[in-house]
Amino acid sequence: TRDRIVVIRNEHMVEDWNSIERLMGGRNNIVSGLNFPHDNSHEKNETEKFLSDGSRRALCQASCNDIYVYKSILRRGKNLKPEDVEESLAELRNICPKEADTVDREGCHDALPDIERKIKRDRVVLEEYSGKFI
Repeated sequence: TRDRIVVIRNEHMVEDWNSIERLMGGRNNIVSGLNFPHDNSHEKNETEKFLSDGSRRALCQASCNDIYVYKSILRRGKNLKPEDVEESLAELRNICPKEADTVDREGCHDALPDIERKIKRDRVVLEEYSGKFI
């Protein structure tokens, strides 16, 4: 099985932070919306919100691998209840319905990047820079 991780979803930051706090034996509701600034955007007017259906579908298709990884992270979230995961998938489904319900990257046109090769390459650069292998 895959390792479980703790997850903080941007749209549910306060709730997720508190769930991690409880998971680690901390107090209930240590963070509230009043003392935890998490809105990193400004209010949008109607013209800023517009994205044509074709553009939205193209953006969703181009984000297929990212959406696949996002869903994997949600499902591995140790602090997320099944209904939390379903809530986030429902929110995703409102924007990218096809990709939200895609299983095992079916429909993704691009392969996932080979991150293992990148990690090895970066380690070599780091070794050359620091004189030791980490």
